[in-house]
Amino acid sequence: MTPELPNQAPGLDGLVDDILQAVIKRTNAERGYLALFEGGDTLQVRAAHEIDYEDLQKDAYIATRNVVNRVASSGEPLVTTNAQHDPRFTSAGSIAAYALRSILCLPLATPGVFLGIIYVDRRIRYGMYKDEDLDRLADLIRQAGADVARALDAGG
Repeated sequence: MTPELPNQAPGLDGLVDDILQAVIKRTNAERGYLALFEGGDTLQVRAAHEIDYEDLQKDAYIATRNVVNRVASSGEPLVTTNAQHDPRFTSAGSIAAYALRSILCLPLATPGVFLGIIYVDRRIRYGMYKDEDLDRLADLIRQAGADVARALDAGG
């Protein structure tokens, strides 16, 4: 069990919610979500904070999908201190339209198995996340991946 999550709710749903809340707390994020791969290469949102599940399917969240797809295809974390001026997202008009500033998106994995992603952001403040945050979150994310894999193996 993840040390930062001493009061984990039972089952996969409780676990992913606890993981997301731990990341939200440690990053001081405004909002975020955790999605797992289900049925091959389809990401399914399993926990959300300050984002409505149904809204995630709407065009308003195309910017987050661009970020998530980048992490899902590379398996590498993504950090941007100011998405408004990040050249990786200049073609994503929705980044500007929805005032996304600080974004952190992390792969959730175990060795050899990519399980999903954790996405968090701040819309107003830029400079909230830096590459050093990846090191600060590494142990939590590594253990979270192991815990999710165990829950999935147990029939989550």
